[in-house]
Amino acid sequence: METHKIITYITLFMGATLLGTSCVKDELFKTSHPVQGAVKITVDWSKRSSESRLPGEYTLRIIGQGEVNVTESATVYPSLFEPGKYELLAFNSPSGFEIKGNTATVLTLASGTMLPVPGYLFSGQQQLYVQKDDTLQVTVGMRQLVRQLTFVLKLEPGEENRLKKLEATLEGIIPSVNLLSGETEAVTGGRLNMIFEPTDPPTDDKGKIMYATTLRILGGMPFERQLLTVQMTLNDSYKDRVVTDLSDIMKNFAASREPLVLEADLGLPISLGVSGSINDWKPGLPEGNGEVSAE
Repeated sequence: METHKIITYITLFMGATLLGTSCVKDELFKTSHPVQGAVKITVDWSKRSSESRLPGEYTLRIIGQGEVNVTESATVYPSLFEPGKYELLAFNSPSGFEIKGNTATVLTLASGTMLPVPGYLFSGQQQLYVQKDDTLQVTVGMRQLVRQLTFVLKLEPGEENRLKKLEATLEGIIPSVNLLSGETEAVTGGRLNMIFEPTDPPTDDKGKIMYATTLRILGGMPFERQLLTVQMTLNDSYKDRVVTDLSDIMKNFAASREPLVLEADLGLPISLGVSGSINDWKPGLPEGNGEVSAE
């Protein structure tokens, strides 16, 4: 009888021990946040153009949950999240842009025209699926929303002595963009002014005198024409204008983010009533290849 009691006590003790061990195991967690989830975010800048610069700081925004400014390429978001689906927006705030909500708009000058050379704007979007007791690791590809555009006009040697000033206006340009989608948010296009300056070196390989101006733009406004109006002021104060439609060239502007150079020959007015001319614009060599070095 006593032996039977001892065996029963041992059995009960071992059962209780195993039960206790099972409870401890069930309460073990993988992280220090067992009922919420964390997010580690890495941004990928590899798709940016060769001449652009990495921003020193950028913003991570969990839509509806807040945002944080960071400097490192990888960071753990400082807040924890309830399990569920979230949307992440990463973007920088370059000079020359005003950012409100998810919209970035190029600043407007006192003249009412757009700033011609804003900074490089980047954004990236990612869906997040957060689980409790886990750290979600995501990589966000950053897309470059601004592209550099350089116009080069070439004169026959000696013609530069007749030219006092060379200016231009480009219209039908996207003034604002949605950072999430990368699409325009404007109803109508904007306009910007430019001044052509002599390049360095001053001539091309054929001895023609070169003048250039460089812009950074979001692209051409859909369903609008991109018109370039060049105004020539001669030394005798005579002025002449030539208008070129660049819509066909600009319609694929966002297909690449590498700098685009467009060049053409410029003919100054011969006499009163005989207008100047600009031949068809065509792609030129990018900066750094001996063709263009002006901004």
